[in-house]
Amino acid sequence: LNASRAQAPPPLGAPMAPTAPLAPAAPEPVAAAPAPAPEPARDPTARLAAALAKACEGALGELQAQVSTAVLGSTSQLIYNKLGWGAAEMAVLAMALPMCARLQSLALARNPLGDDGLVLLSAALGHVQTLESLILNWCSIGPEGARALGKALGGMGSLTKLDVSWNRNLGEEDKAALRKAGEGRSGFELWL
Repeated sequence: LNASRAQAPPPLGAPMAPTAPLAPAAPEPVAAAPAPAPEPARDPTARLAAALAKACEGALGELQAQVSTAVLGSTSQLIYNKLGWGAAEMAVLAMALPMCARLQSLALARNPLGDDGLVLLSAALGHVQTLESLILNWCSIGPEGARALGKALGGMGSLTKLDVSWNRNLGEEDKAALRKAGEGRSGFELWL
């Protein structure tokens, strides 16, 4: 609006006076298109920035791996009870377990792991030679998970306690197979 035509607003509740129609606005000038960004291959600054970003990414990834290995390699217990974890989280945990060189106890009670989750977990359990206690009660384990766990028990020589109680999908045959997998272990406790 033109400053010379501006008026003070009417008092609250007062009728509004008719105003003259505004003149059509002049078209805005069209701005020129911005110049294209230089190609990284031809711009030395962009090439340097890209190289630095890539180097930092690699260094950061290496640092993260070193920290993860150091932390996981020194822990003796992991307790992840009642977190709502399923197969997707077991896939991630299965990748981390080989780094757990001193792990003695793993508790995953009351997570809906199901057979898919336990199959993924069982594939990695053989890499944890120091594991003594594995708690998997209330984890929705069924026959397929029990078979995978039974096979994994053969490579878990340090395991002395396995709790798979309150997994209502385990049949008598599944329980018998787990008992058989635990036979011959000194001091082995199996909770069904």
